[in-house]
Amino acid sequence: MPLAWIAARLGDLAAAAARWPKHAVALLLIVTAGAIVHGTLTFRIDSDTENLIRQDTEWRQQFDTFQATFPMLVDTALLVVSGTSFEAVERTMLLFDEVLRDDPVITSVFAPEVDPFLRDHRLLYLSPDELDAVIDQLAAAQPALARLAADPSLRGLFGLLIEGLEASPDGSLPALLSPLIEDVVRSATDIAASGPGDVRWMDRMLGADAGEELHYGIIVVQGEIDFEEALPYARIMQRLREVVVAADVPEDVSVRLTGEVPLAHEEVEAATDGIALAGTLALVLLALVLVFGVRSLRVVVATFAMLAMGFAWTISWAMLAVGEFSTLSIIFLVMFFGLGVDFAIHYALRIQEAIAQPDASKMPEAQAALHAGGPIALCTLTSAIGFLAYMATDYRGLAELGFISAGGMVIALLLTFSVIPTCFGLIGRPRPLTVRTSVRGPSRWEALAGHSGAVLAVTALMTLLALWQASHMRFDYSVLALRNPDSESMRTLAELKSAEQMTDYSLSVLVDGDESDAVAARLRELPSVASVQTPRDAVPDDQASKLLQLQDAQAILGGALSPPEPATPTTVEQRARGTSDLMEAAARAGAHPGLTTADRSLLAELEDALRSLYDHGDRDARLETLEIGTTGTLPELLGWLYRALAVAGFDFEDLPTDLQERLVGPGGEHHLVVLPAEDISEVSALNRFIEEVRDIAPSATGRPVAEWGVGGIVVNAFVQALATALLLIFVILLLTLRSLRDAILVLTPLLLAALFTTATARLLDMPFNMANILVLPLIFGLGVDNGIHLVQRFRSEGRLAALMTSSTPRAVLLSSLTTAGTFAALSLSPHQGTASIGMLLTIAIGWLLVTTLVLLPVLLHRFARPAAG
Repeated sequence: MPLAWIAARLGDLAAAAARWPKHAVALLLIVTAGAIVHGTLTFRIDSDTENLIRQDTEWRQQFDTFQATFPMLVDTALLVVSGTSFEAVERTMLLFDEVLRDDPVITSVFAPEVDPFLRDHRLLYLSPDELDAVIDQLAAAQPALARLAADPSLRGLFGLLIEGLEASPDGSLPALLSPLIEDVVRSATDIAASGPGDVRWMDRMLGADAGEELHYGIIVVQGEIDFEEALPYARIMQRLREVVVAADVPEDVSVRLTGEVPLAHEEVEAATDGIALAGTLALVLLALVLVFGVRSLRVVVATFAMLAMGFAWTISWAMLAVGEFSTLSIIFLVMFFGLGVDFAIHYALRIQEAIAQPDASKMPEAQAALHAGGPIALCTLTSAIGFLAYMATDYRGLAELGFISAGGMVIALLLTFSVIPTCFGLIGRPRPLTVRTSVRGPSRWEALAGHSGAVLAVTALMTLLALWQASHMRFDYSVLALRNPDSESMRTLAELKSAEQMTDYSLSVLVDGDESDAVAARLRELPSVASVQTPRDAVPDDQASKLLQLQDAQAILGGALSPPEPATPTTVEQRARGTSDLMEAAARAGAHPGLTTADRSLLAELEDALRSLYDHGDRDARLETLEIGTTGTLPELLGWLYRALAVAGFDFEDLPTDLQERLVGPGGEHHLVVLPAEDISEVSALNRFIEEVRDIAPSATGRPVAEWGVGGIVVNAFVQALATALLLIFVILLLTLRSLRDAILVLTPLLLAALFTTATARLLDMPFNMANILVLPLIFGLGVDNGIHLVQRFRSEGRLAALMTSSTPRAVLLSSLTTAGTFAALSLSPHQGTASIGMLLTIAIGWLLVTTLVLLPVLLHRFARPAAG
């Protein structure tokens, strides 16, 4: 279908809209209202990022097998509890474990750190040296433990302290006494400030005193997921956040969420929030560029009317054509503003030029459509090709984006030649645009043409440098590259990896139980493998010698921890008298001449802290709180210590059922976890790790394999799309321009812009990822528009000076600025995939502007043959 025929039909459309604007606006508003209703009722976002890639691959089938065998290991949320106090972390985990198990939204809770069986057998999981250190700590504290076990109350604690203060003939404080006094001082001071005054006895007993080192606990949670909803994880995430907010968590403990579910949920939130933010910013930037660039309120109003209708039509088109948006395809809603305004600017400026002509009475809207309709229609086709280049690939996310975008470009074309003439018919035409023909203008461009050799030499040098930089460009396979690094889930995941609490780069291997040891041994020999965890590793080794150690400790401490009769509860009078006696004992000990300055200061702090409670008007209540804070957890803790010392050896079959189910499948399949020896964020290391492991275990799966498989699909899709876009656009240019020379001249700036964009991204350490890899094919689809406009205008004008002082370069500049503004707005999205697309497209548009307005005119002057002279 020849462009002249298309231009004529667009001219007829524009003429009809301009001649009957009231009828046109009524029809446009009716269709737009229908689009709004349809789009609103059917709007849906597929937030399952797995659907972005073809799923019938071998590696995907292997992962599905793993998921079917161990469903409790996928679609999980991790509730991460951390703090400098081991006991505080554990008690917080116990609290959440109890709350979450009773929640109807939560379907599964796994908290091995606080499982009763594993908790009682915790000492067996220590190394022999670590166990020796704990036993030595407990042995040194044996006298105090015996006293506290007999009377775990404020009466027993204060009695112990008084005896210790009075038992030292030289006045020095016993080594065990100072930490206990510090705990009482800290507790009393906290209570005086209306705090709970809790003392962490487990930290003292196990040598895990609060310090700089963080202790971590992880609760694995599964809950209700509904992929029919725009936010499928919303219910479980809302419930987990409510539980965290409502919990009474100590001030020195933090609770955060990460894992598959929070990461995916926050990605969808970032994508949708980012579109709203980017859309708003894009409209503001568009308004500024149009106001200061076009300087015609009527053109601005008409352009925004076209964009508003096109936005509604595009949403309706997407729901009709695809049925849903994805986290990738939804970005076209913002891109439409920048791409749609391109058509509007070229057409509106052509109308202003036509108004200034002597035959303006021949309906300038139709005349402008006859001149601009062909190039704009051709730009629509080439832009659509750039988007549709991914249609035949396995990258479904970009294929859907391309299909929606191609339809959006056609919508922009139709609305440009209907809405703008309609608006001008209703509110009046803009003022005429007079083409500048002064000597100063032409001389500048003729001077540029006169230095064409220098321009080409500089371009050649830049090309060589860009080729060197671009050759080092890398592709980031990680889906984490698409997510907001400042989100809670990403920050928490990074912290856990840094603290070596977990890694998301392990491989999972399923083997028959009788082959587990042999396969694990072969895997451990691989240079790319750091370690292999098997179900046997869930059972502590060297149990016999550790049990002997515990038996020795039990002989020393066992009797002390199980007194024959429980002590009677303390009375109000006993608490007050014990406090008074301890203050007096502290005062006497503090006056001893042999006391060190540090010990004297500590005893003074003890006396002051206790007096602040004793002299308080609500003394009885505060002393009762002091008893709860200092000794309330002692009975349970001493009971745990007694059980931990009295445990027997155990085998895998004795482990908790939910732990066994995570290690051995229902058919007896053993789950081996393989950890890499190298940093596999580098593609070469990732490939080496996967290939070596899969040579031994072909069914190995996990995130590295998924990213490896997805990365291969994405790279192949990129190569296929780039070749498709280049070939089709070149063929269209040949058919349209009917000149091999002109087709090559139009393509040359595009190739250089793509090269310079890649080199710039490499300099800025901005690797390609699964989202922004669509940019290079788009450079050809979008950038060819400007080349077509300039070549067509050069053919009609015949001289470089005439071309560069026409409305076309101005339209190219303004449309490029508006497009760049739209993409720059995308770069501010919290969704890193969207932001990387916006940033790379902004860079690309900048280079397209330079190569189109500087290099292409020089090439046209030097090599092209204008149709008119």
